[in-house]
Parts: sequence; structure tokens; C-alpha cells
Amino acid sequence: MEYRVENKYICTNMELAILKARLQAVMSIDKNQKEIDAYQIRSIYFDNYDNSSYFENDAGVDDRKKLRVRVYNKSRKTIKLEVKEKYRNLTKKKSCCINEEEFQKILSGKCQEFLYSDREVLRMFAVAILNYGYHPVNIIEYDRTAFTYPIGNVRITFDKNIAASEETNKLFDDNLQKIPLLPTDNHILEIKYDELIPDFILQLLELGNLQQISFSKYYMGRSILNKGEIV
Repeated sequence: MEYRVENKYICTNMELAILKARLQAVMSIDKNQKEIDAYQIRSIYFDNYDNSSYFENDAGVDDRKKLRVRVYNKSRKTIKLEVKEKYRNLTKKKSCCINEEEFQKILSGKCQEFLYSDREVLRMFAVAILNYGYHPVNIIEYDRTAFTYPIGNVRITFDKNIAASEETNKLFDDNLQKIPLLPTDNHILEIKYDELIPDFILQLLELGNLQQISFSKYYMGRSILNKGEIV
């Protein structure tokens, strides 16, 4: 996959309701939602002992990576390893599915056998963990509503109830202890596409007061959980 544009905005409940009413008339609902209004995402993020991912984000380093394990609706059926690369305003994501046994080996750091895997992303995780000390540092959870459109590979998502937790051993648990990252009426709108986005979609997204922001759920989560005391 080539790099994609990814723009983020802070939105209120009212703004998201207006945008949802507009978009659902012309865009498809993401397959993960099915009949529900939103689906839950949980991701375990990894960093090394120097907190390189955190400080690169803080410094705005152009070329950086994030490693995470992602599940949907706390289900063990689909567990994904993801490596997300960012260059300026462009992103690229590589992923592969793993089973629960492989997940436990990644979580514990006992993953030497994956150095020889035929799955590139699994090899990347093994190298990062065994050679560079990457380990689980936090969980990010949120509820996502997503719309897609084929021309331009457009994907528009509304992320609500964004929260963070240090309990990285409770990815599938209902009683995960977490801290909200934004005020109650603040949520994140993400607009992602390849080389272009149709003009009519841009017109539907126009509310007159949306301001683009730089927002990393991982970075914000660690900052709040550690009260800015990461060294």
C-alpha cells in the first residue's frame, strides 16, 4: 500500500450527527459495523525502553512508526498486528492476522520463532521486540463509526469515547480501567484517502468551522496516563 492522506479534526456530538446524516446518503457503512451504529476498537501500543515512538511524536519527526495489536469489539476471532508509518501528512499501514497463541507470545516477548515467519509484519514485530526492546505500554479504546467510498479509496471515521489504559494484559476484558482522553463532547473526525477525494464529499464535510489538528491517540494516552512524566 502506498502512503495515504490522513487529516484529523475535533468535532462535537452535534457536528458528527450532521455529518453522519449527510454521508450515509452517499457513502457505504464500513463492513465492521454491520447493523450496529458503531464498533469498538482496542489497540495495544508498543514502545522501546527509550520511549522512541513517544518522543518522535512529541518532536514531530517526519518519518516514524507505531507498532500495535488491534481487536474489534473485544473479540478474539480477529487479532491484528499493525505497523503504521507516518511521513508528514501521509500514512501507510501494514498488517497481518495472528491467532491467540501467537498474540500471547508477542505480548510476553517470547517470539524468537517469528524471526523466520513468512509474514512480514510478524517478523517486524519480532525484530522490534527482541532487538530493540519494544514492549506493550498502553491500550487505546474508542467507538468508531466509519464510511467508505471506492473512488479515491476514501474512508471517513468518527471516533468517540476515546480512552487509555495501562492494563495491557486486559485487552479482551470488560473491566478494563481507563481514563478519557477528551472532554465529553469532543470526538475525532478522520478523513483518509489515496491521491484524491471527490469534491462532492468535501462539500458534504463543510461545516464552516472545522479546524484540522495533529492528534495521536497513542501519544495523548501516554501523556495523560503518565502525567507528562515520561523520561
